[in-house]
Amino acid sequence: MKVRMIRLIQNSQEYGTGDDHMVSVVTFSVKDERGKEYIGTCLLKQTVGAPLEHPLEVQAPIGYAGPELGPNLRKAVDHYYRSLVGPGASGISFSGPGSITMINNTFEMPREYEI
Repeated sequence: MKVRMIRLIQNSQEYGTGDDHMVSVVTFSVKDERGKEYIGTCLLKQTVGAPLEHPLEVQAPIGYAGPELGPNLRKAVDHYYRSLVGPGASGISFSGPGSITMINNTFEMPREYEI
């Protein structure tokens, strides 16, 4: 089954400071075998100040009523986020220590994943 990642919004906090989480939202869509489209969102949490390589907490989909997607949805959401933000990313690319304020960065860069 194909999942289409539609949008990433980095919502709050600052990278490199504090002890809270940066929360981001990924919007995705799935079409079933009849072509009906289902849209949902996943929240991602990253500990502020943690190295970018640390795992992201990808929460269960919100507002999604389509076919079962299983654990591979979380892997696809993680990959989508990292393809847009971090070392070698196509949206915001950075590495190393420091403090970068990242609030409400919005990326509308659709990508498809087979899960």
